Amino acid sequence: QGEAESYLGGNGVATHGKDWRVSPFFAPADKLRRLPAVLMHVGDYELILDESVLLGKRMQKLGHPDVVVKVYPRMWHCWHQYSEGGGEKQTLRKAVTAVNEIGHWVKA
Repeated sequence: QGEAESYLGGNGVATHGKDWRVSPFFAPADKLRRLPAVLMHVGDYELILDESVLLGKRMQKLGHPDVVVKVYPRMWHCWHQYSEGGGEKQTLRKAVTAVNEIGHWVKA
């Protein structure tokens, strides 16, 4: 909850915690069905891993025609930025793979 409060402001979770504009997980079914194709990459060290996987499952259950959730082992929030070394000049292979996957997915 600490991370959410820093994002939403004081008393933000109580006030906005279930607002679909804060988290698409809480979006009404009709809004989720109308979304364009969705690709979610999430690391299994990610704080919102459960929410991401459950959102994908909910969208599929509601009949969304094209939703893909891919969980990358041992990855954290925003690991994609390390595809170019993340300032350390040490390229993260999984980041390169993920960015390439996004490129192929967009082209498809």
